[in-house]
Amino acid sequence: MAKWTPWDRVVVINLDRRTDRWEEVQAEIAKSKLLSSVKLERFSAITPEQSPSPTWFVSKSDPSNPVPNWCCRQSHIAVLAKAITDGVQHLLKLEDDFNISSDFDERFGKFFAEMPDDWYGYQLSGVHLKDPEKLPGRSHCGRNRGTWCTDMIGLNRAGVLRTYDHLQWHSTISNDRAHQSLYAQDRHFYRPLKFFAQQRESFSDLRGVLANQGRAYMV
Repeated sequence: MAKWTPWDRVVVINLDRRTDRWEEVQAEIAKSKLLSSVKLERFSAITPEQSPSPTWFVSKSDPSNPVPNWCCRQSHIAVLAKAITDGVQHLLKLEDDFNISSDFDERFGKFFAEMPDDWYGYQLSGVHLKDPEKLPGRSHCGRNRGTWCTDMIGLNRAGVLRTYDHLQWHSTISNDRAHQSLYAQDRHFYRPLKFFAQQRESFSDLRGVLANQGRAYMV
């Protein structure tokens, strides 16, 4: 079973203009003593003006509008790169549109205690494209076989390096698709059998619509 190692960095990816989401994030963090125990860092999300989408980039999630998807994946890569250069040992990487359950701390504790000690990372919210692989004798933790959405992901040092390499290698697909393929390939990533966090309903700058892809999966 995994031994708890406190996060030494909790970072939220947030566009400068989305001050509404930054305020909502802080309200969500305040619900959890565990999350509130670590200083919250804000990463200014990369925009098309800062990183234009290259002509060869094709986003399978939205081929007609690849620019937002490119900027999203570049933001995630930048957060991982900074964690690598700073020697971060346990990273919690958040997007700015998550909700957590009222019993988040209790359920997270049970989940982490059941996670095998070979873990690289875990995803706490999302849409499971494949049901998690159940593990013998465990009722809270399963192996992640393919999950959509990247609102709340924890990574140890090995997981940061592995995810960074994977995103860089799979450079022609969106951030969500790249994470999905990572979980399908690598057995060191886990997730709760029942999510206790989700994507909050709000206007998505990435998709250009009102989005909430996690509600049906939060139990």
